[in-house]
Amino acid sequence: MLIARQLKKQNIAEYLLYMWQIEDMIRALNGDMSAIKETIVDKYPVDDETKKSISEWYESMIDMMNTEGVMQQGHIQLVKNTLLELEELNDYLVSSGKDVAYTAKLYQLIPSLALLKSKSDRPSMSNIEMCFIFLYGFLQLQRKKENISEDTQHMREEVSKLLALLSADYTKWKAGELDKEE
Repeated sequence: MLIARQLKKQNIAEYLLYMWQIEDMIRALNGDMSAIKETIVDKYPVDDETKKSISEWYESMIDMMNTEGVMQQGHIQLVKNTLLELEELNDYLVSSGKDVAYTAKLYQLIPSLALLKSKSDRPSMSNIEMCFIFLYGFLQLQRKKENISEDTQHMREEVSKLLALLSADYTKWKAGELDKEE
């Protein structure tokens, strides 16, 4: 909760990846609140009142995952909506020319993203969703201490640059500094 709140304000791409990780942690612990409390909540170096708030946040995440039928796989609507906002902002930035650096970086990545999508079970997904799936997969490989090729590491750097630009534009848009019409 604390990290999610901070990331949502500071870097929407990191927030989205963090929320995917939270969903996976909840799944790994079978949505068992006592296990989540013992494994995650109790380890936070915060006062009891804050731990209570964190526990309530995890309980609400579990409720959303159960209610929305994503306890086994998929993402809660809150997370999907964030991704949709980023996809809409991407479309706006490309069509309006408001951020030339962003558009150039996206066009540089399109061939690689198209190749990744062609190997997926959903080749029609958006480029932005593919970027997030790629980065999340990369993070999982790192956690498992798998060998990662230089090409994959380079791709991670380039995708991260793209999402950093998109996140910066998202922050500007939310602050009213980017004239994005709904």
